[in-house]
Amino acid sequence: MIETKEISLFGSQSGDKYMREQYEKCHGYINDLTAFGWQPTQTASRRSGRSSHSVQIMARETSMPHYNEYRRLEEDYEAAKGDIKYYNSMEFTTVLLLLLLFIIPGVLYIAFKSNQKSNIEAHNNECKAKMQKAVTTARNIK
Repeated sequence: MIETKEISLFGSQSGDKYMREQYEKCHGYINDLTAFGWQPTQTASRRSGRSSHSVQIMARETSMPHYNEYRRLEEDYEAAKGDIKYYNSMEFTTVLLLLLLFIIPGVLYIAFKSNQKSNIEAHNNECKAKMQKAVTTARNIK
């Protein structure tokens, strides 16, 4: 039996910096999925109201050798990917107001946000390491 998966395509190779980053993330994810036995089959367009977006349709055979191992590793990969956190940077006006009106809370806010940023970076590095380990292990299965 063949199972399929649709991946929404975002970004553009020729767009601005943000669009190029989105394109690279999306195609990096598709490349990682090939380690788990998924193969890109076709690109399709999906409509949602007045807008449309492109999706990459991927397929894999459920009777392939080591299917259960690939599936377990993919679940580990997806769990780590879903655990990634995002940092909201400091608002300049908030920092300025806190420093002008309340010096101590302003300094505490800056320290808190700096600590939060480093904690999120460390957490995301761990998640990315787990994701990379799952991809590497899946690619080494023969």
